[in-house]
Formats: sequence, C-alpha cells, structure tokens
Amino acid sequence: VKHVLQLTEAEAAATCASGLDKCGWQLTAAFHFVVSLFTTIGYGAPVTPATPLGQILVVALCVPGIVLVAMFIISLGNCARKLLVTL
Repeated sequence: VKHVLQLTEAEAAATCASGLDKCGWQLTAAFHFVVSLFTTIGYGAPVTPATPLGQILVVALCVPGIVLVAMFIISLGNCARKLLVTL
C-alpha cells in the first residue's frame, strides 16, 4: 500500500497500463481499498477503478458491504452490552 500512495496520477496511469501488479492491485492494496470502502472511510487513496464498468461494480458491491459492516458493528455492540450486563 505504501508504494501505491506515493504514486502521482500520471505515474499510476503509466504503470497501470503495463499490468495489475505494477498498478498496485496486490492483495494488500486491494484489501486496503475494500476495507476503506466498506467502512465508508474513503481515505482518498489513488487506487481506484479506472473503467466505467469497474466503477459501477464498486458501487454495486459497496452497498451490501457497508450493510454487512454495519451488521457486524451492531453485533459487536450487542455482545459488549451482554458482557457488561453480566459483570
């Protein structure tokens, strides 16, 4: 993720044309991208889908992802509440 954040937009566009690994879509960069989207942080990282189809897919996958993260956080809150009540 570190090397991806250091690329300018022109450098990223030039390296993305030559392959996925040079574009920064390795497992760690992809994980960072998905976590920042699903938690609605956004973080402003320059790693974004370049094509219209990719952008549409990201929006379509974010909606259920954000809902799942919200459900997980609610579940954690319920577990913490139950634990505190038993103490």
